[in-house]
Amino acid sequence: MSVKSAEGVFSVLHALAAAAEPKSASELAHTARLPLTSASRAIATLEAAGFARRVNGAARFELGNAAQVLAYAFMSQFPIRDAALPYLQQLVTVSGVSTSLFVRLGRYAVRVAFIAGTNSVINVNALGEARLLSEGAAGLAMLAHCDLLESSLMPSDSSRESIEARLEEIRSRGHAWEESTLEQGGHDLGVALLDSASKPLACVVLEGVTAEQSTFLTPPLQAVFLELQRRLEGDSELLQSHYAHVEHTRIELGPDLSLRAG
Repeated sequence: MSVKSAEGVFSVLHALAAAAEPKSASELAHTARLPLTSASRAIATLEAAGFARRVNGAARFELGNAAQVLAYAFMSQFPIRDAALPYLQQLVTVSGVSTSLFVRLGRYAVRVAFIAGTNSVINVNALGEARLLSEGAAGLAMLAHCDLLESSLMPSDSSRESIEARLEEIRSRGHAWEESTLEQGGHDLGVALLDSASKPLACVVLEGVTAEQSTFLTPPLQAVFLELQRRLEGDSELLQSHYAHVEHTRIELGPDLSLRAG
């Protein structure tokens, strides 16, 4: 395969990774800025290697199992993920709502684990989703424990003052409480997990909590959160980030979770 052909294959793979729904060959060609014939050959290559698959036998494509294996390989670079999964399951059992684990990666909160709630209306497995720390309960819960003098973590527009006020509320309350991005009409409750220097390493988020539930969820859930925090404190390896050696201001994430350190 020539370099040009390989670039075309990766362009189509990136287009598939960024797509929110299955795409046709012509749509992928348009996104990847390739001729339809080149895109079709790239799709055939990806399909043969398991990185793309047809949806219900139709001429529309989505990421295949091989691509999902790569995503899980990325997530396995965070030891905290496997350690936290049993506690996420406990939280789902107690609350009935979907529960996720986000890790901090530079200026981003990245979802690396998800367990669907038994009472959830929408069970969307959004593994790999990346958000700025200033967006959503996971990011804000972690941002509240960051050095706010790190200007790169904060927006520079007029919303900065509003976010600073919300961060002060989060520090006072002990958790973030934001409109849910997963369950319409509910809220996301985020609790940051801290390393030995009280810096945010990750965040557990209960997604789609109702105002009524919040009045009785806190006491039993706090016990699970505290147990998880103690578990982390008892194993220093779990507190290590695979990207701890990279300056956070240099980390950028593409839609396919590719790491770029400029």
